[in-house]
Amino acid sequence: MLVVIAIIAILAAILFPVFARAREKARQTNCLSNMKQIGLSWQMYVQDYDERCVPAWIPYSDSYSSWSDGADWAYLLQPYANNAQLFNCPSAPTGYAEWDGTRLYRSSTNGTSYAQNPQLGMFHSNGRSHEPILKLAEIKTPAEVPVHGDQGALGNPIWHFYAEKYVPEDRHNGQINVSFCDGHAKTMTKNAVLVLPYN
Repeated sequence: MLVVIAIIAILAAILFPVFARAREKARQTNCLSNMKQIGLSWQMYVQDYDERCVPAWIPYSDSYSSWSDGADWAYLLQPYANNAQLFNCPSAPTGYAEWDGTRLYRSSTNGTSYAQNPQLGMFHSNGRSHEPILKLAEIKTPAEVPVHGDQGALGNPIWHFYAEKYVPEDRHNGQINVSFCDGHAKTMTKNAVLVLPYN
């Protein structure tokens, strides 16, 4: 009996991590599907706005003074995606912001599932600076320039690749799902993401 119990314990120790990786692989596939559909929404927006990229954030009035006075990229894509659940990664850690379709896709304390590359265009909440809103023709290598990807750390929905707290999060068995300016999406390692050109 002890031998049987020992064998079962050994098999469980071997199989449980395999099952966990398999479950994560399923969530990763679901997330990659989200990323592809968000990417298609981004492409539709771009075509509707004279081939200009979706701003990572825009002000909602002339008197704006903070991020809460505007709208994030997810809100701008919502009419094209028509499904707020697309913007919630199934593998995002507990406590990450679950977006409900409102103007701000962010949390002051926890992470958001996905982030957008601000170097494709973004206003700034202080009203003094912004990244120019690029046109598709200005992007030299659209198949290599990322648009969206798994977000890590503090609750900012914008990738700031130069700031460690906003870098992509490799939560899918050590990998990150990323969409690109040409419309495709794929899974990559964190190191591969961090060396991509961003505009």
